Amino acid sequence: MTSKKGRVLRRADTLLSPSVRKDEPWASPSEKTDSNPYFCVKTTPWREQTWFHVQATHDLLIVFGRTAESGRIILIRQYRPPVGGYVISAPMGAFAAGPIDEMSHIAAQEASNETGHAVLRIEPFLSIYRSPGLTNERAHLYFAVYAEEPGPQQLHADEDIEVLRILPGDSPEVLRSFARAGDGLDSSILLLLSQERLQALGAF
Repeated sequence: MTSKKGRVLRRADTLLSPSVRKDEPWASPSEKTDSNPYFCVKTTPWREQTWFHVQATHDLLIVFGRTAESGRIILIRQYRPPVGGYVISAPMGAFAAGPIDEMSHIAAQEASNETGHAVLRIEPFLSIYRSPGLTNERAHLYFAVYAEEPGPQQLHADEDIEVLRILPGDSPEVLRSFARAGDGLDSSILLLLSQERLQALGAF
């Protein structure tokens, strides 16, 4: 599946479309399952009690990037069935677990597939646990420089992804406008917003 859909966003842009399209087949709640190729629910004894948690078998690769010339921030808006709506995030994907340095080329390919922008340079940053009270899932974070002009996206059949190209300095207000319109915000954008805020305060 290929697409060039996307938009350049400025502070004054207003989101008019609803967050959840009820006519789409995946908008209804899914059936419960105990396991799949990516995770399973497990129990761990802890201080005379039982701790339920999600045991992940894959690492999550998250790419924070800007275009080489204009410095536009590249994010995605993707339909996420577990929350029943669209969520704004950095490009990301789940892959068989491995060291962060050895997965840079996989992260670059995933970011390019989701955004249509070729990755000119990518650097590993650090690895984190996103929700250690619930799951052992590990996320590898990368910084990337994208080609200025996009080509076609290369998406899986079950992916519904719009590319957001946000002008420098506008990301806080643009993201707030999406949130007000009903979209969710993934935790991956916290790093982005923190960096922008620190720059506004003169910390960098």
